[in-house]
Amino acid sequence: MVSLMMVLGIGTAVWLGLDATRLQVRPGVLGSRLADLGVAGWVVCCLLLWVVTLPVYLVMRPRYVRLHLVHELMEGVPAGPWPEQA
Repeated sequence: MVSLMMVLGIGTAVWLGLDATRLQVRPGVLGSRLADLGVAGWVVCCLLLWVVTLPVYLVMRPRYVRLHLVHELMEGVPAGPWPEQA
């Protein structure tokens, strides 16, 4: 039973790390002090406090997804002033 919980915890931490890497999670983007971690922070917290960290990440994940989608959409938009409409 203990080994099953360890496999579950480690597997979840690996998934969390891969998901956070894909979403380009980095500290400071959400403006929240408690749950605004980078990939390594999420993984370490998940390994140490799995019962708390996994639900918190799942609650914060939609915000990271939204930020990732906005970043992808804005990738080709110039940062300078907008061209005048004709």
